[in-house]
Amino acid sequence: MAETNRPLANRILIGLAVGVIAGVASLALGRVWPDSLVFVRKLSTSALDPFGQIFLRMLFFVVIPLVFASLATFGVPPEGIGIVLGVDRVLDMVRTMTNVGSDVVTTVVVDAQEARAEAKAAGG
Repeated sequence: MAETNRPLANRILIGLAVGVIAGVASLALGRVWPDSLVFVRKLSTSALDPFGQIFLRMLFFVVIPLVFASLATFGVPPEGIGIVLGVDRVLDMVRTMTNVGSDVVTTVVVDAQEARAEAKAAGG
């Protein structure tokens, strides 16, 4: 019978280890039999992804209260936590805009350099 008294941190680490081992095993299997990756991809997206999403949501529901409890332990008032969350939302949007903008600029620059290299190779 499985032991159910494991601490939450141990359960999280076990889930992480199983995920890493499954990923490494599927990559090794793909090197030996490349056609097997199609099956592994279908299995992953149809059967394993929902479990991963559930795991991440459960982890989120555990981590956020722990963060709030830690902040309260250090003397941060609940109102301060609300202000931090509101400001973090705006900062997160700014970080996302910066990342997307830099990705677009990088794509344009690389495309222009490739076009120049192709024109140079074709023209002599």
